Amino acid sequence: MNFSTLKDGQVAVVQAELDTGIVLAPNGQRYLRAGEAFRTFDSLAAAKAFAQRVVAAKPKVECGL
Repeated sequence: MNFSTLKDGQVAVVQAELDTGIVLAPNGQRYLRAGEAFRTFDSLAAAKAFAQRVVAAKPKVECGL
């Protein structure tokens, strides 16, 4: 993952399968090293809100900011 593309103030959210730790692409599918493995937000509040929605909808997924 290349976080160097983030601009000042941006926050990345990475999703992974809770049981296996396998990283998921932003679309929720397993990340296969094509494209980005994280979703970018312009604020910490937006990133946290997204992560909370993902975990509420998919209890077997964890998010890292």
